[in-house]
Amino acid sequence: MWQRLSRREQLLLGAIVGIVLLYCYWTYAFLPLYQRFEDARLKLAMVQERFVKGQDVAGERRRWEVAVQKAQAELSRVSPRFSADLQDGAVLVEIGLEAVRQGVKVTHVRPAGVIRKDHYLELPLEFTVTGDYPKVLEFIKRLENLPNLSEIRRMRMVSLALTENPGASAAAADGRVKADFTLVLYGSPAPETKWELEELGKWVVGRYNAYQAAGGTAPAAAVGE
Repeated sequence: MWQRLSRREQLLLGAIVGIVLLYCYWTYAFLPLYQRFEDARLKLAMVQERFVKGQDVAGERRRWEVAVQKAQAELSRVSPRFSADLQDGAVLVEIGLEAVRQGVKVTHVRPAGVIRKDHYLELPLEFTVTGDYPKVLEFIKRLENLPNLSEIRRMRMVSLALTENPGASAAAADGRVKADFTLVLYGSPAPETKWELEELGKWVVGRYNAYQAAGGTAPAAAVGE
């Protein structure tokens, strides 16, 4: 039968058969394979995206772990300064002895009430001191480095000579100054620490009851030395 067809008919029939075969290959072979390839490519992209996000999460976790370790190390370093014993008034004795060492005169000390914060307690102490300017500065610097965690918050410093004689000229200044500042002592929020801070605030003013005779012993051993 093929031999009976003319050359033109043979070419036309071959083209039709080729088109049918190409259609069958495209429909039943190539398209399913291409669809599976696209599905696999999309799944691969999703897996890669999840992998990248996982790497970001892992990196963020490592950064947080390092930050937590640093915070724990810093907490371990400063925790003893929050938990120092305040009941015996040793910190005030240390302040007084430091004033003597620096040649500074403490003329006024007034405690405020204990202030409770979210994670710590504060005991503000208002000071007025006088002395030579370099000595007063050194004294204040020492107060910021007490065994207890402390901070100088407010400070006002003026010439003592000009304060004593307001009408004097600036040439009358002799290097002595008067400094008013607030020293804040910090403590942990434990109930016993709050009680210690309150007792320390009472001890600052000499004795809690002004009409009660002072005892024969000092609240801290260093005072009697």
